[in-house]
Amino acid sequence: MKEIRSEKVVFWGAGVFAEEVWKQISEFDFFNDQYVAVVDNNSILWDKEFHSLKIISPLKLKELTVDIFVITSNIYEIEIKNQLKYDLNVSEYKIYSFEEYKRKSFAK
Repeated sequence: MKEIRSEKVVFWGAGVFAEEVWKQISEFDFFNDQYVAVVDNNSILWDKEFHSLKIISPLKLKELTVDIFVITSNIYEIEIKNQLKYDLNVSEYKIYSFEEYKRKSFAK
């Protein structure tokens, strides 16, 4: 059984690239943070589930404690990063692309 680390992670994006991300997370044991939710700007997806994680509106982030945001959209990565930084006032050091998160997780 994996040890759950104290970092709480939210994924942003529930599309095709997110499926590939989830596949990699499921395959490797160095990913062992606490996964909290998936955020998506597409309101059709809100309140549905993505691999047992609830898909939520960006506005619901205020209700969560989040240590790391992993962008799981390769098409809208810049737009999502800007939304996190400028619209939601998230510190840049908390925002990772999946490749950055993968390197960070492997180094733990």
